[in-house]
Amino acid sequence: MVRAAAVMAASPHVVHWGWFRIELANLLIILAMVVVFVIAMVVPFGRSAWARDDSGDRP
Repeated sequence: MVRAAAVMAASPHVVHWGWFRIELANLLIILAMVVVFVIAMVVPFGRSAWARDDSGDRP
């Protein structure tokens, strides 16, 4: 438990870019969320069984 507290108390890595300042862990989480969002927009959604039915018998 003491070791975990020591790790949490260590100074975080901070990214500076002009006036913008963010911790590296937060930046990585934000980038991961953006990547997942882009993948969700690019990957096609599954089609329903009704849309795949090519027999022409649509209700």
